[in-house]
Amino acid sequence: VSSYDRNNAHAIARKNSYDPSTIRYGGTMPDEEVLKFVNALKEQGKKVAFYPFLMVDNENKDWRGYITGSAEQVEMFYTNQYQPFVMHYAFLLRGKVDMFYIGSELEGLTVIKGEERNFPFVNNLCGLAANVRSIVGEKVQISYAANWSEYLHCKGGYRPLDTLWSDQNIN
Repeated sequence: VSSYDRNNAHAIARKNSYDPSTIRYGGTMPDEEVLKFVNALKEQGKKVAFYPFLMVDNENKDWRGYITGSAEQVEMFYTNQYQPFVMHYAFLLRGKVDMFYIGSELEGLTVIKGEERNFPFVNNLCGLAANVRSIVGEKVQISYAANWSEYLHCKGGYRPLDTLWSDQNIN
């Protein structure tokens, strides 16, 4: 994927590190395979939605919704890891998909409050939607796939995703 290959990518954890059949969780398809799959669907006249899924590779395979931290850590995670991850696929799939999700079920991040009672990761998702829109164009629908629990409020009665749902780049 992107500039990563078997020599420089993080190896997915295995129950037995010497046995490739013991991978505990799947991995990411190479870019070429993603494009082949999308092109095959388009050739069949299908509409295509791209849904990036953030894998958590740890021993217990904790669900990705539990990724959390401080507001400062959220900014570092977004800038150094999450934004490049999503933008890579926006460039890769420009002109090829009908819908592009900028993420899914990241409630451990979307509920973190910053100093000004804002939600830094939600604000970042709004910026990400604008960046993705500038690449994929106006005809592509853009959204975020929230977990059912993200539609509720977090502590203090705040509804963090309201800002995202009302953003002009979210369909």
